[in-house]
Amino acid sequence: MVPPERSQHRRHPTDGWFHSGDSGFLDEDGFLVVTGRIKELISCGALKFSPDEVDDVLQQHSDVAEAAAFAMPDHGAGG
Repeated sequence: MVPPERSQHRRHPTDGWFHSGDSGFLDEDGFLVVTGRIKELISCGALKFSPDEVDDVLQQHSDVAEAAAFAMPDHGAGG
């Protein structure tokens, strides 16, 4: 076992939290529900959303057979 001080997965030096890169929420029973990875999130200004959520919404439409959302740079918006 690797001692915590030598681990590459150290706690953040200023806030003490371990930043795993996962996103999620605590459900009504207090259980952690992991919903995805932060690096997979699409940023649009101040908004951040999961491409999986976009896919799910698009695929609910009867005229959509498949959907695959992904981020692309928007050079006009500074991206």
